[in-house]
Amino acid sequence: MEQLGEFIINHWILVTLFILVSVAFLTNLARSMGGVTPNQAVTMMNKNNAVVIDVRPEKDFKKGHIIGSKNFPASTLPQMKGKLEKFKDGPVLVCCQSGNLSADSAKKIREHGVDNVELIKGGIFAWEQEGLPLETGN
Repeated sequence: MEQLGEFIINHWILVTLFILVSVAFLTNLARSMGGVTPNQAVTMMNKNNAVVIDVRPEKDFKKGHIIGSKNFPASTLPQMKGKLEKFKDGPVLVCCQSGNLSADSAKKIREHGVDNVELIKGGIFAWEQEGLPLETGN
């Protein structure tokens, strides 16, 4: 135990970096655990009339997005309370390009009173890998 203390004192930079990387890894792991797969999302859209909110920038949205999805770029979510309130009674699915931006966006959407919010795991990348269709334009 004495050696551990000595190691920490002598290599405090390495220990600090190890702790930071570990926290970042665990945070990312925790974020990726929630959500639904693309196929589960399709089922929710068809059976429960789930609304898909795409939080990517408009230019990425226009290149290809889930059919029928709404584009609310993540940077604009704090100003979207009025527009998001109309979705509070049904399920809402949030997607981005890879799934990393969705967790923070879902939290902001919940803050606007929409409680039934799920993430689409893997975002548009996973959607395309499953061979599911995308549409372009608005």
